[in-house]
Amino acid sequence: MRPRPVLSCRSPIYIAPKTDNPTAPSAPIEGARGVGSSGNRDRTEIPSRETDSLAGTALCPSSVVPERLPSSSLIPGPPVRVKTDEYPRETPFGARATMTKPTVAGNAYRWAHSTIEQMVRYRPATALDFLQADSTTKHFVALSVRGWEAHQDRSERVLRQLSGEIFSRPRPIVLAELWGIGFGKLSFLKRLPGRVLTRRQYDDLVTALLDPRQRHLLHQCSKISPEELAIIAHFDEPILAAASLPAVSKIGAELFDYVLAVVRRHRPDLDDIDLVTALRELARAEGLSAWLRRVLRHADLPPPPWDGTETIAPLRTVAEIHTTGTELRNCLFGDDQSLSAVLGQCCYYRVSGRYGPAVVSVAYDALLGAWRIDSYRGPANVHLKPSAERYILEAFAAVGIRFFGDYPRERALDGWDD
Repeated sequence: MRPRPVLSCRSPIYIAPKTDNPTAPSAPIEGARGVGSSGNRDRTEIPSRETDSLAGTALCPSSVVPERLPSSSLIPGPPVRVKTDEYPRETPFGARATMTKPTVAGNAYRWAHSTIEQMVRYRPATALDFLQADSTTKHFVALSVRGWEAHQDRSERVLRQLSGEIFSRPRPIVLAELWGIGFGKLSFLKRLPGRVLTRRQYDDLVTALLDPRQRHLLHQCSKISPEELAIIAHFDEPILAAASLPAVSKIGAELFDYVLAVVRRHRPDLDDIDLVTALRELARAEGLSAWLRRVLRHADLPPPPWDGTETIAPLRTVAEIHTTGTELRNCLFGDDQSLSAVLGQCCYYRVSGRYGPAVVSVAYDALLGAWRIDSYRGPANVHLKPSAERYILEAFAAVGIRFFGDYPRERALDGWDD
């Protein structure tokens, strides 16, 4: 007896049951795995896998086409198992595979893939060009589609024409006709990220290319990131040139915009030239925080809650705070304390004369809705004598600034005394 081949099969196989009537139609047997025996030709249904392809493309069958199995009457023994899934499956007639599935081809062009599918329906021969495009070509295609959306009113006639010309005409001409402007050399496409950008990022790119100053900044970037595109389109060229585009891109457009608003509010004495000079130090600074603290050292402080007396005087500038901290060897020489004063969160008073030297810190308590004494200390943060303590507390209480002990808000809300 000739050995039978044993092959795997995951698909249902139709076999012809043995019958005395040779003209009777074959019937499928539930769970059958092989080919029946004598007298009937084999009926083998070979299913196929769906293949991801662009719309309009023709799928080529395998170079090895399976021959029809010989009649089961010629093969003695049990049914033969047929391995069917080694052959590619053809797309059924009328079916269409598209890039809308989550495949590499469908995700390559992101938001533009549905438009590209339509272009392939117009010109099926371009499917391979779209699929095999490198990153530069993908950016060119996406920029073309964005120009068609924004400036050609999504015209079907224009899209049909574009499908035939996108890979046959010079790229600068294609983009110029779609956007209505000339882009010149397209070398900037090679410096874009590998993945297709968003619609807004392409709009920012075109905006930067149209402005000579922003275009100059764009050409200075060895690699153009989406963050740099947002920054270039958002800020004036002198500010970016002073702060350096790489430094600003690391900070981010939103945070850099916030920092500029803070500097303009607390340093109204800086004109455009002074601001550009200060921003040049940002690239050399250890970080954004260190740079901003140095800039705010020269800011004016908000008005104090009390003008004081001859012996109790408010410190009205950051320089006075740092000088007092250095003289009395306390924490006032640090940037944290001066920054709190700049923000209006606290105010410092220097006590001189008979009960000095000392520093009194008053803080605005939002929970209380009023100013209160936060602390009072002598040189090197030593405690004051009872007479000096009594004099200070009575003087501030007379104007409504009371002392409630150390950290009253934290003790009340956070349960420090529990």
